Amino acid sequence: RMVLSGLVVVPTRELCEQVYRELTRHAKYAPRTVGTVAVFGGAGKWEMARELKKAGSDVVVATPGRMMEFIQEQVVDLQ
Repeated sequence: RMVLSGLVVVPTRELCEQVYRELTRHAKYAPRTVGTVAVFGGAGKWEMARELKKAGSDVVVATPGRMMEFIQEQVVDLQ
């Protein structure tokens, strides 16, 4: 399971993608590497789970439904 540093929950896939793009664009100015991943419904669920684990993500931008699935399936840990 992955433990997150930050979680941004947005209501739509389009907003999820937009926030992810902006975070990625601004993360290059952080004093250390900040991994970001977008998690939303309507796309490959297991590909996203793999990205979460592979990226060593600090911040996840997610829609509520997909995030709840990943929490229930213990893909991520919000503790």
